[in-house]
Amino acid sequence: MRDVRPGDSFTRQIRSALASSQGALTRRHFDAYIYPQILRRFALGWDQMPQVPGHPSHRLLIEPMYPVHVVAVQGHELPDGVIELIGITMDWLGLEDSD
Repeated sequence: MRDVRPGDSFTRQIRSALASSQGALTRRHFDAYIYPQILRRFALGWDQMPQVPGHPSHRLLIEPMYPVHVVAVQGHELPDGVIELIGITMDWLGLEDSD
């Protein structure tokens, strides 16, 4: 199992993504449900994740994570072996029709 931590750009992108969700996803929900899934997948599945072309120390996770339609997260391995999360995109498709 690898150590995983958020990078500054990842944290900024979370704030931006949550603001663009127009209340469909709160920070509390993200921290309680989505973020732990991301950490677990990177900590346990790093070696099985696809590499980012041209960047062998980078991996990409693309998965559905309720209530978000799809989450894409990029991480890279630091020289000390820690995985730093460096980017996230969340697709809100369908959330506005969830009534």
